[in-house]
Amino acid sequence: GAVFETFNLASLWSLPVLYVCENNAPGPYTPRRSGLVMTELSDLARTLDIRSVAVDTSDPTAAFDAAVALADWVRTERKPGFLEARTVIWPSRGGGGDEGGPSLAATGPTVIDRAWDTPSDGPLAEWFASDPVLQMARLVLREEVADRAEISTLDEAVSEQVVRAVQAARSAPWPEPQAAFADVFVGSDLWPH
Repeated sequence: GAVFETFNLASLWSLPVLYVCENNAPGPYTPRRSGLVMTELSDLARTLDIRSVAVDTSDPTAAFDAAVALADWVRTERKPGFLEARTVIWPSRGGGGDEGGPSLAATGPTVIDRAWDTPSDGPLAEWFASDPVLQMARLVLREEVADRAEISTLDEAVSEQVVRAVQAARSAPWPEPQAAFADVFVGSDLWPH
């Protein structure tokens, strides 16, 4: 209900907002038809006159190009857009989809070495072959933008930055309840007064 109402108001008021939905497909025992009448998620936005684009994220350049084009359209036309980023669901713990549902525990954080050392068999082979981060690393290697050592160094630096950010967030004090209203805009005025 909240998504429908948000889409409806954005379209009704011609709000320049870009919605991005990471669609990692339903699990093996949850067919989309059991929870959504429409065949495609992007159809929901289209019915409310919102420009919609669906893209396969296993092709990072196509995903980037689609996102840039739609963002430019939203900025130029001053209307809402919807980007459906289709990806593969995280593998389950056992790779078969029947042992507790999707879980990052199956693979852990992305191991960048899998970009050039991808297993050709096993329960996670398909995932490693289509993982967008690994696809981007492969593209960077093919285009000779960077070599394996440079990619690994960058990956380590980003991983360390993420760890520091998580530690900072966990050690930060909880905000005061009245801070929930800070910088909330209504019309052209701050609320509450």
